[in-house]
Parts: sequence; structure tokens; C-alpha cells
Amino acid sequence: MRSRYEHCIGTSYLCGRYYDELIRKSNQNMSDEEIKKYRLCVVVAGLLHDIGHCVLGHSYPRYAKNRGVTEITEHETMGILIFKSLLQREEINRAFCNEGLFEDADAKENHQLSYIDYICMMIAGKKKLLPQSDQGKWDTVPDNRRWLLQIVSNER
Repeated sequence: MRSRYEHCIGTSYLCGRYYDELIRKSNQNMSDEEIKKYRLCVVVAGLLHDIGHCVLGHSYPRYAKNRGVTEITEHETMGILIFKSLLQREEINRAFCNEGLFEDADAKENHQLSYIDYICMMIAGKKKLLPQSDQGKWDTVPDNRRWLLQIVSNER
């Protein structure tokens, strides 16, 4: 039996390897800098994809809903909120800034997305699992970048 820590380290590693293969075998129109930043997003999202789990793991949302809890219960949504709160810490914020992850990434015309937004969407894997305030961002991802949102969290 593996711990959640080992699972997240392994997920991060495998997501990075999978991304590398997808880049190698596809004809993505991305600069070397974009390839590097999106890879970092994938690896970070893989590492943090389960940070929102609490006691009872995947059983908790059903348990909470059966007891009438109306607050957020999905671990993906909670994980994104935890990630965003961690970004408020000066040393963590500085590390992400140093890697350029607060910079603008690809978005549909007249919209802005940062690499941080991509990390959040990768953790969610689905629009409905994003915090309510972020759900509109899902629709601004260009079609040629949608595949990025399925590397960490997918239903296949």
C-alpha cells in the first residue's frame, strides 16, 4: 500500500513523462519557453492534484452530501483553493514568479490566462470542479491547448 505522498510524487513524475512524450510525438506550435513552462505546470499539478483530500478520501463528498453539507466537498476544488492560499506565502509566490508562472499564457482572443490558471484547471480536470469564480476561465482555453487539461485529471 502506498501513501498519498508517494502517489502524488509518482503522479507528478509520470505526468511529466507523459507530457514529454506528447510533445515529442506531436506537432505543437509552442516555443521552447512555452514547452518548459507548460511542462512545469503539468508537474506541479500532478504533485498537488490530491492536496485537497481530507479524511475518508474519495468517500468524503458522498458522505458530506448524504448529511446535507452544501459547502465545497470535491477534493479537486478544495485543492485549488489550498493551492491559491499557498501562493499567498511570500516564499512560494516568489518561487512561482521566478519561474514565470504568473505570466500570461495562451488564451482565446480578448481573454487572459496565466500559467497558474492552467495549473488550477489541470488539477480540476473539469470545468465544474473549478471554484465558481474560476469556471469562466475554462472556456477561454484555446482549442490547441485543451489537451493540457487532460494530462493530470482525466476520465479515461
